[in-house]
Amino acid sequence: NPLPKVGVQIELPTIMRNISWYGRGPFENYPDRKSAALVGIYKSTIEEQYVPYIRPQENGNKCDVNWCEIKTDEGQGLRIEGSLFNISAHNYTLENLTTATHTNELKNSDQVTLNIDHRTSGLGGNSMRTNIKKDYLLTDGAYEYSFWIKPLKAF
Repeated sequence: NPLPKVGVQIELPTIMRNISWYGRGPFENYPDRKSAALVGIYKSTIEEQYVPYIRPQENGNKCDVNWCEIKTDEGQGLRIEGSLFNISAHNYTLENLTTATHTNELKNSDQVTLNIDHRTSGLGGNSMRTNIKKDYLLTDGAYEYSFWIKPLKAF
């Protein structure tokens, strides 16, 4: 079976509620659905990253990201730099997004979940993900990527 994604997940305190990135945006995009998402510098809040699908699921991915900053209102936080990675960030855990069947089952967690992914699978054209082109599937194998995490200080 193909992998949904390959990457790292970091849990951060909820005071880190602001996110900015240089990559595709401002709306969610995936490898097979990104042509309308232009590369630029975007700013948002973690709360605004959630996409309210009828059935909760992982969402809000951003492709082709060169850097991402996630920080407090005072400007303290982290800067992630790398060579074209994917990001998504939520006030919900991945487990909660995956197991909830209705939006009222989503519970704000006491953390921000930040995904820094090397690659993500495409979405295909239906909810069963049965028609994803092979170019957008991640197969079992070895993957390598790197990124830097740098502290940000308030001025």
